Amino acid sequence: MEDFKTNLYVYVLIRNDLPSLTPGKAAAQVHHAGVQMISKYGHLPTVQNYVNSGKSDGADHFSTTITLSATMQDIETAMARIKNVENCVYDIVIDPAYPFLVDPEITPFLTGNQDIEYVSSTGDKDLFTRNELTVAWALGDKGNPIFRSAFENLKLY
Repeated sequence: MEDFKTNLYVYVLIRNDLPSLTPGKAAAQVHHAGVQMISKYGHLPTVQNYVNSGKSDGADHFSTTITLSATMQDIETAMARIKNVENCVYDIVIDPAYPFLVDPEITPFLTGNQDIEYVSSTGDKDLFTRNELTVAWALGDKGNPIFRSAFENLKLY
């Protein structure tokens, strides 16, 4: 069996059930997940081992990351499965200002909703923002069958 320090993978589950989550927005959300991992959990040995394994393999401070396509239900199921996996670090990214466009005729139904904020009109569309769970991520030992099984039925993004 490979050394645990070099057997670490990050799986990022990107929502595929948000039509407004374009490839560019998805890339930004994956970056948010990486920043969140380092800023909130960088002190943990698993995260430090992940970064160091990338450096020892010749990468510039990164290691293996797999992006997967997932629904909200897929994310909830995967996160519940890995909850008690030893040496696993995981979290979700909730974008507090997730942007989305709507037809102006819908705007009256959204204004006044405390969870949605009107930003501006682009002419043919109105721009709003909302809190939205966009991605989830998990760092763990790919050799752990429970950890690996949480992601094995998801397709690459």
